[in-house]
Amino acid sequence: MDALKISWELKTPIVLKGDMPLMLDSLLAWCAVQKDHRENGIGESPWAAQERLPLGQVSGIWQASQLHFEFISERLPFTMTRRHELDPFAKVLQPGAKGFEKGIPEDLLRKSWLCQQKKDTFEASSGPYRAFLLHQKYRWVEKAQAWCVGDKDSVEELLQELTHLGSLTRNGFGAVKSTTVELASEDQKENWRIRPLPVEAGLEKPGITYAMAMQSVRPPYWDRTQYQKVLVPILPF
Repeated sequence: MDALKISWELKTPIVLKGDMPLMLDSLLAWCAVQKDHRENGIGESPWAAQERLPLGQVSGIWQASQLHFEFISERLPFTMTRRHELDPFAKVLQPGAKGFEKGIPEDLLRKSWLCQQKKDTFEASSGPYRAFLLHQKYRWVEKAQAWCVGDKDSVEELLQELTHLGSLTRNGFGAVKSTTVELASEDQKENWRIRPLPVEAGLEKPGITYAMAMQSVRPPYWDRTQYQKVLVPILPF
């Protein structure tokens, strides 16, 4: 295995939510699971593929860093709204309704959640048709980078599954324009250590300040049952 550097160029701004960094091993785990499901089906253990990553391991963690973003803008606010027009739903509830103007069959419409309600009302404050107004922030990125120790060809193949980074990707944010996997330079070979590390492992990268926190050290990082005391790098945001 080699020390690698991965670089992404984005064609749309990115939305980063919460205080958890994006982790390279987490992205590769997602890619591995997607690829495995497509080729072999879900099977009895749908997450097993994330334990077969083409990365080195030490002290129970993958040798893969968190992502580093080179921002070229401040956080820019925007709002997301969703409102439903009542007319199409009212037509569905009428006797003899023929569906929306797109020609949806009546029997299919009447199996929908709305038509199964006991009252002829439209609930916009909760449920699947809830209206909302959300305030979000995005940033423009010149490039994103991460480092790891792994098999170059296998990492490159897995990352072909990755089309977006960050949150709200279904709305077009964080679209990947290009991905480059190359050998890391001599001064970057230990950059994989810029990540949450087990407290007693002694894996900290010289020159980087770390602080104590509660977090996972392996995917899935959202699983709070895996939280433990870790050292996280303190980096400019």
